[in-house]
Amino acid sequence: LLTGNSIPGWTIEANHGATIHNTGLYPYISGQYSLNTDGEGWNGHNVDMYQDFTATAAQVYTLEFDWQNWFTSTAPTLDVSLVDMTTNAVLAHGTYGVNPGTHHEVFNFVGTGNSLRLRVKHAPESGFNDNTFIMDNFAVELVPAPGAAAVLGLGGLLLARRRR
Repeated sequence: LLTGNSIPGWTIEANHGATIHNTGLYPYISGQYSLNTDGEGWNGHNVDMYQDFTATAAQVYTLEFDWQNWFTSTAPTLDVSLVDMTTNAVLAHGTYGVNPGTHHEVFNFVGTGNSLRLRVKHAPESGFNDNTFIMDNFAVELVPAPGAAAVLGLGGLLLARRRR
């Protein structure tokens, strides 16, 4: 169970926790670690965590991540959002329920030049150790202009696995 700034690059809201699974004991998606979003129901809450970054105005980016269900609780849903912190504009948003298998989500968004907040949380919260969602492989990448060869990955956005 991790709290505060225990996950490099991420902030876990006060009174919330995040649980990290390793490959030896619990389900995971890839790499050495994955996030279990129940946060062990710490203080009666599930995960609510975010990462702030900027994206160049008028540039097109993709936000990608993977998720899967561990148990099939009906209480929480997984809520992932990307919000401009200056204008409060929602640039990407997804809500996920129980759905067997591993899912890869991809959102395109246009950078604003302002601070952006990527947030992951249960909504509504179950408030207990429900083991419903596992997440991994967060990435934000610049979509190259037609004819361009390079893709720029923004450092610090990956959870548990870094692309090289």
